[in-house]
Amino acid sequence: MRVVFFLVILISNWLCFSQEISTEFVTKIPLDADTFVGVDDLGNIYYLQNNTLHKKEVDKVYSYTNTLLGKITSVDIKNPLKILVFYRDFNTILFLDNRLNELTNPINFLEESIAKNMNAISLSSNNNLWMYSSDDNTLALWNHQSKKTIFTSQPLQFYKENFKPTSIVSSYKEVCIFNNETALFFNEFGAYINNISLNKTDQLHYNNNQLFGVEENTIYQYQNGLSKKVRLSDKDISIKSFYVNKDHLYIFDGSSIFVFKFLKI
Repeated sequence: MRVVFFLVILISNWLCFSQEISTEFVTKIPLDADTFVGVDDLGNIYYLQNNTLHKKEVDKVYSYTNTLLGKITSVDIKNPLKILVFYRDFNTILFLDNRLNELTNPINFLEESIAKNMNAISLSSNNNLWMYSSDDNTLALWNHQSKKTIFTSQPLQFYKENFKPTSIVSSYKEVCIFNNETALFFNEFGAYINNISLNKTDQLHYNNNQLFGVEENTIYQYQNGLSKKVRLSDKDISIKSFYVNKDHLYIFDGSSIFVFKFLKI
């Protein structure tokens, strides 16, 4: 009987441990920023300060600002050679190169007769953009070169009752549209996959088709309907924002970036 009890405890502890992802602390980088955007494959840091986008390399900082388009809503650095900047107040996007020079003229969705209220946008592949508009509460895939809509979903309440999202994140294979309670997933062709429940999550990031989010100051990985806690190697950090790139996790606490390496994902 004691042996059985011991085995139950051992298995329970193993299961709990298996639901965690271990990390090791790498370094701490001071950063004076209003918003930490992320880090690209070369270790360059992107951030917002005074409504200006900055890219910090080892020995140089590039900057971009556009006072005519209002406040920057979001920046997508998935492709560092084609950075997407979204200005929600003016219903406008533009693309920047790796030195933060404009690649395109601003694209105004009202002028393109797409939507009056574009709320969230994320990069896809092949010059496509995932877009959410509160006008009709749908998710759309739009090609910014051909100016054609490739896919439009059903109204999102069709997939989840009373669902009204606040943001979008995507990989090149999948898109996640979410609020702080629910996330809906669609594949690259617009087919609905599933949905998961979240716990007060306001930040999600894809990394190699794996989704990470922060809930109550703890980072989790979501995969196959399960969540795994990311253990920050005994560091107690107030998570203002975070970013995941390959095998590294970057956490911004408002004054510094804490860099961790995943021991196993």
